[in-house]
This record gives sequence, structure tokens and C-alpha cells, in this order.
Amino acid sequence: MRKSINSLDELSKFSLEVLNKLSPGNVCLLYGTMGMGKTTFVSLLMEHLNFFDVSSPTYSIVQEYESNPPVFHIDLYRVETDAEIELLDLDYYLNQKDHLVFIEWADRLTHIDDSFYKLEFFKEDNGTRVIEFKF
Repeated sequence: MRKSINSLDELSKFSLEVLNKLSPGNVCLLYGTMGMGKTTFVSLLMEHLNFFDVSSPTYSIVQEYESNPPVFHIDLYRVETDAEIELLDLDYYLNQKDHLVFIEWADRLTHIDDSFYKLEFFKEDNGTRVIEFKF
């Protein structure tokens, strides 16, 4: 599913479309450069779960949101090596069958499960923001 995004309202509607395709235990890998809307997307998705206290996990690396279903929001921006990823024990988060998991900067992962959902955030040559959801 590919969507051009021209406003926060459109991003919110798209996040609801994505949410409706997910179920607990699903992992979504988010790809895109700085400022493309990855954290905003997760924040708007969380609003659909009636959770409004979302903050970027850039420094904490992992945030857990007590929504229904609960969500792990992981940001690998500051992670630079495979050794640092190993220290995070990502398998713990990836195997929580009652949570949804969103991982920003997923390009930092060297081993990626093909069963994970993928969201790619980018700009087209004309400047339009686009998100591709691969499931």
C-alpha cells in the first residue's frame, strides 16, 4: 500500500489504515531519513489507541506505551554497532505476542525477519511525502 501524504490529517488517516491491518505480536520496521515523519506517524497511530503521551525514544531507545494493545516504540538512531544492538536484547521485544512493536531506523539492523511489516518514508522528486506499507 502506497500513500502520498500532504498533511497531518492524511498521515493520521493512513496511520489508522495501517493500525487496522495489525494485530498484537506484529513488528513494523520504519525506514526513512531524519524528519520524514516516522515518530509523528507512531504518535498519530497511538492517538487511535487513545494514548496521547508519546515521546521520541531517540535517547531512551525504547518506550513502552500502556495502550490497548500495548506498544513498544524503539528508535535505533543512536545505535551504531551490532554489539550495541545485541545489548538491547531486541529478541525480548520482538517476541512479545501481546504488543505491537515499531522500530525506527530499522536500517541499523543487520538481520531482519521477512515476516516483519515495513514502512518506508521518503520524498518523491516533486517534494511529495510518500509512505509505502509492505505487509
